[in-house]
Amino acid sequence: MTMRTLSLITNEHTANKILESWFVQNAILPEMPFGLEMEATRLSGGVVVYLEVGRPKADLIASLTARGNRVVLFHMGDEIGANYDRDCYLACDLILRNYHHAAIFDDAQVAARTLWVPNGFKSGVGPRQPSTLRRATQRRFLSCFLGWLDNAKAAGDERALFRDMARRHPTDILLRPSSGFGRGFNIGLYATTMEYAVFCPCPAGNSPETIRLYDALPPDLQTDLKP
Repeated sequence: MTMRTLSLITNEHTANKILESWFVQNAILPEMPFGLEMEATRLSGGVVVYLEVGRPKADLIASLTARGNRVVLFHMGDEIGANYDRDCYLACDLILRNYHHAAIFDDAQVAARTLWVPNGFKSGVGPRQPSTLRRATQRRFLSCFLGWLDNAKAAGDERALFRDMARRHPTDILLRPSSGFGRGFNIGLYATTMEYAVFCPCPAGNSPETIRLYDALPPDLQTDLKP
């Protein structure tokens, strides 16, 4: 039996947009060749992981499939399901996504080929092994938060509530707000700063589910997060 070759392709926007793309490249699929979409026309008869942070590209999926590839859509950053495309999902052999939505996982046809893969620094998908981290007694701050606080669309207005609370207790939290989504800190600074804190506050972002849940705790993959 001939083994299919494994490849991963993405676009410049996705590779440059979110910290999670680093997780995929270096932790989840470290042995897999990592290329841009321009390489797609050279791939045939293999398994292609298509990493996308926006709306999946139907023409790209169709092109890969037409050349005999099996397509795994790794759909990231779709916090509120705005980039979900049922037809694109059904055109793929497997879908991996890091945000859970009932509208997707309650659809029997889609759910049969979709896996939920939450990730964050603490859950083992980040760049550090738990055994190498500072002990709680060696950490300088009670908690820390790095990210976008002025998100007017945050679920339950939790970011604004958290911001106001944090400013009332400046000695309890190291606060490093960013200017917008994806405009924060590179992966090295993010990981290093988190290691100075015992706790990781998890105010909701665009959805109740946030990567910080998995920065803070190992995820229970059987738990369906509800607003």
